[in-house]
Amino acid sequence: MRLSACMAHITHNILAALIFLSSSLFASAQTDWEDFEYGIYEDFGLVAYDSPEMAAKAFIAGLDNQSGLTLLLSRASVAPDYVQEDADDKDGRAGWLICLDDSALLTALANAHPKYVVAGQIRVGFHQEPSGLRMTMLQPETFVRIVANDLKEDAYLALAKHGAAAAKRVRALAKTSVNAPCPGTHREPLREGEDIFDADRDMFMMVGKMTYFEDEDQFPLLWSAPIKGDSQAALESAVKRIENNLAAFSPAEDDADYRWSPKPTTDLKWAIQTRQQVDGKAILLTVCRPRTEALSMKIASASRSEDGWQSPGLDHVTAFPIEVLLYVDNGQVNLRTAREMFRMDQFFWDAGKMAFMKYKNMPDMLDDSLASALVGNVDL
Repeated sequence: MRLSACMAHITHNILAALIFLSSSLFASAQTDWEDFEYGIYEDFGLVAYDSPEMAAKAFIAGLDNQSGLTLLLSRASVAPDYVQEDADDKDGRAGWLICLDDSALLTALANAHPKYVVAGQIRVGFHQEPSGLRMTMLQPETFVRIVANDLKEDAYLALAKHGAAAAKRVRALAKTSVNAPCPGTHREPLREGEDIFDADRDMFMMVGKMTYFEDEDQFPLLWSAPIKGDSQAALESAVKRIENNLAAFSPAEDDADYRWSPKPTTDLKWAIQTRQQVDGKAILLTVCRPRTEALSMKIASASRSEDGWQSPGLDHVTAFPIEVLLYVDNGQVNLRTAREMFRMDQFFWDAGKMAFMKYKNMPDMLDDSLASALVGNVDL
């Protein structure tokens, strides 16, 4: 009897263990990266501060204790109110943008290939909404996964881990500096991991595949020049050329007339916002201008706006500034920036098809504007 009971007990435990193992494997399969829905933004929820600027100052103060993260930019976002000509359409809500350098992430991207440095910026945002002050982040792992999906799977997943590690560093800082709920929630636009890796298109035909390098029309080459001598000197010379072109830029008529803004002379001037570099390999610049930033968040607000809250699109504050990459490859310095329809798909897909159609001329106009501003009168 005792032996029988003992055997029954052992058998029961083995079956229980097998059931647990089976359920664990099943759960693991369900949460594997192929099925996980990655958002381009991570939403940390509400933080207990009176204004975006106050929260930003507290977050930045915590950088002293967070190894590997360096401040690049801290400024007020250009809210949708800025391009609302009618005062009745304004709601007075504001946002704040912080751009950071993560040295470990930037180095890992450059080591994989200098072209991947385009995914090397960390961005955090704070914005006001009726329920309080919300904190968001441009999701580093998601961005890396989209940018590097031309790699083979093993190399791809290894690089994605560096994006995930960067996200953890930001979460640690968010928790200690502003007591943000961590981890946050991946927020729309959402894409399954397998779809990102396969570069599946997720909008109508005019956008194309979600990839930077499998279809280089999405991340076009605007300019290239042979390197004569030191590669870092060649990169610096290219930066100087861009600075001169930006200073000389004047918008074309369709750009100038596209939508109202209060100070058209300055609102349409592109300006460098940040600079990051990996010596001898790449320089990542970002550029922006007031009308484009405000109008984009106005578009992102349209389908969700309600009485007294016309600016929900401020939750897209970390979509800006726009990435401009200079990198060394095969003895050349190359200049690339993403096609704006592709960038709208990446960062503003949740605005909806109607918004895309209403502003269907905007991406091409921005492509021309940026090319003119960055490259000048060079014959491409």
